[in-house]
Amino acid sequence: GRADQYSLAMTVYEALTGVVPLEGPSPSATMVNQTSKMPVPPSQYNPAIRAEIDAVILRALAKAPTKRFP
Repeated sequence: GRADQYSLAMTVYEALTGVVPLEGPSPSATMVNQTSKMPVPPSQYNPAIRAEIDAVILRALAKAPTKRFP
């Protein structure tokens, strides 16, 4: 379930911002980004997004599954 949560958060991020989170210049760079970096808050791309929504999306994108929603 927490892997599904991560995938859903990636999709919601892209839908709200028009930006693929953590995309790199190559598929391997994207994989490295997904394992080592956190995306910027979605509100940096779309100022209409409230801080509460940023927090929910970023928590669902936490690298450690235990840091995501139960």
